[in-house]
Amino acid sequence: MSILIAGLTSDKKDYCLDIFLRQITSFTYPNYDTFLVDNSKNPLHLDKIWNWGIDATRVEPRGTAQEYLCESQNIIRDKVLYEGYEWLFLLDSDVFMPLNILDYLMVKPSSVHSFVYFIDPVLCEVGQGTNETIRMEFDVNGTGLGCILIHRDILKEVTFRTEDDLYSDYFFFQDLKQLGVKPVIDTNIIPAHYRSEHLLTDLKVLQ
Repeated sequence: MSILIAGLTSDKKDYCLDIFLRQITSFTYPNYDTFLVDNSKNPLHLDKIWNWGIDATRVEPRGTAQEYLCESQNIIRDKVLYEGYEWLFLLDSDVFMPLNILDYLMVKPSSVHSFVYFIDPVLCEVGQGTNETIRMEFDVNGTGLGCILIHRDILKEVTFRTEDDLYSDYFFFQDLKQLGVKPVIDTNIIPAHYRSEHLLTDLKVLQ
């Protein structure tokens, strides 16, 4: 099953860009491609991504953040549909997962499979503790789009959209509800989410 790993980035995430790029080129699953949309003000920032051999394009950060992020997500959506990928794994460029995450996801039945990504790496470590009772999967009304697997059949029906200063995350899950699709949120694996440089410590998922 072919997967497109894709996400949004910008020079604001340069503090973890190299290790993020190393992550997405090191997943153990054999059949995936990578694609990033860069929202940096400097168009030359794309070179940092291309130097890793990763396909990428740029969307000018014009208008509101909601608008250009949504435009970027729809570019990714179009790539999945037009180039025949079966799955899209959206991953923010400051979010880190175990390198076998795609193998794990490909045996799951849900057409929309998401994860909780915390801010503090200490929380991530606690979430991966030995208490098996906290490791579960739930049907949810919505979550973020920063770490989520979506089947192409869903993308055929749903485009990313924004209005009234709300981000596309909100409308995506509202549209799923209208379709009768129940997304799953998985707490078996807690991603590391490094939203700022001072949180960037030891990335155990890459060891």
